[in-house]
Amino acid sequence: MYRKETRKEYSYWIFPEACSNLTQIISKNDRETLKRRIPISVGGATSIGAGLLKGLEVLNHGSNNSEGSEIILITDGEENTRPYINEVKANIVNRRIVVHTVAVSQTADEKLSDLAQLTNGKSYVYLESNTVSFADAMAQTILSSGPFSTVSTPVNIFSQTLNLTARQEQQMFFYIDEGLGKDTSLCFIGNKLITIHVSVLSPVGDNLSHNISGQKYSCLVFPDVAKAGRYSFSIYPITGATVNALVFSKPISLDTEVVRVSSWLSESSFKANSNQYVSVYTDVQRGRSPVFNATVTAVMQASGDAGKTFSLHDNGAGMSIYI
Repeated sequence: MYRKETRKEYSYWIFPEACSNLTQIISKNDRETLKRRIPISVGGATSIGAGLLKGLEVLNHGSNNSEGSEIILITDGEENTRPYINEVKANIVNRRIVVHTVAVSQTADEKLSDLAQLTNGKSYVYLESNTVSFADAMAQTILSSGPFSTVSTPVNIFSQTLNLTARQEQQMFFYIDEGLGKDTSLCFIGNKLITIHVSVLSPVGDNLSHNISGQKYSCLVFPDVAKAGRYSFSIYPITGATVNALVFSKPISLDTEVVRVSSWLSESSFKANSNQYVSVYTDVQRGRSPVFNATVTAVMQASGDAGKTFSLHDNGAGMSIYI
């Protein structure tokens, strides 16, 4: 919630409660209100179609032009109550609404990825494992799409899930490119209440430290514009936990064109042990211009697997690799 842009409008519907009206994000209190509305646990029947219709209702409230608006759909179950996705998707498509889907666990409905593809949205799966984090899915959904992606949008420059063992230090590093450095933050999201000590070393030798005591979410916000270069940070956990570490940074000025990278697969779902070929796509842009001959490394990782690394070759046309 802290990465959402100021003065954008948001609404939320937590089934089966009443849906909120579109609300403009202006102050920190507005962000805290949204944060508090996220439920810790849910239950009951699942009607994905009803959620989509509620989204349309809010978007159309007081306006006849909802074209290009976006809905982020998060669910952990298979739909079992009407209206169903197939009964409402034509209405979504006709109004040109983009739907991004986040499937929480493998029991989520398989039609989610089809819905995202049909509406030019993005689809993510969070398997409650150490391979794909829910924080990653939400960050990518919010930061890389449509009206959210502006020159003032934070760039997610580091994202990794860490398995922390009590009193065993881990060392990590990340890079901040030229043109970035404004409002830089290093955030940690735990699978439970975490107590850790974080120490950051900048390219010029400055040290920053941050203590997290009994919290599930906390950010170290850099006090000044962060200098470009290599940053190293160490994490010393008092207790063991699984933690998502993310780094965000904004362009230093509105005229700065920064490099942004996005990636996706040609298939929304596939069986890893089959003979099915899947294309890996990646897009590297500086501002709105493509970056040719970029060095790109793709890491494919499945639950319980160490993962495989592929170096992609970019000739400026078409896909780079099949797996």
